[in-house]
Amino acid sequence: MDLGEEARRRAAEARSLLTRTKGAHGDLYEQLASLVAGAGSRGARVALVTVGPEPPLDPAAREALVGAAAEALRNVEQHAAAERATVYVEAEGCRPTVVVRDDGRGFDPATVQADAFGIKHSILDRLAAVGGKAQLFTEPGAGTRWELSVPRGTEPAKEGWFHSIWVKRRRRD
Repeated sequence: MDLGEEARRRAAEARSLLTRTKGAHGDLYEQLASLVAGAGSRGARVALVTVGPEPPLDPAAREALVGAAAEALRNVEQHAAAERATVYVEAEGCRPTVVVRDDGRGFDPATVQADAFGIKHSILDRLAAVGGKAQLFTEPGAGTRWELSVPRGTEPAKEGWFHSIWVKRRRRD
């Protein structure tokens, strides 16, 4: 598949996801449960764990968080060769956080192109647009964990706002 076809396929997936999340009047937990149910039927066993009451979120922040989590789960399905994955939601505090973790093969982030469509646009840019953040913890053979967070309200991206993937390697004992 050439780069143009891949970009068109991913754009169609993104439009489909946006249509589902924008049209859904459900809350964050409902939307994540729907994602987990769909992901679990296509490969790895996926569980959803929620801690704390449903956080009040601006619709744009909720859409960004759900969209980024959907992309992280898509990456589990397509690249991780994982048996299990967990979507963990910590709703307390000023920045609700969704953690998507898998027991798959992991990867070396240095080998990922800086403009990789799924990571850059579907996770980083999507969260940055609402003042959100993403942290990546991974290494070959050790699975992958994304920590995705948004503010409770929308904080528009500032001119020249810089975002990155923070990579933290697990310490080997």
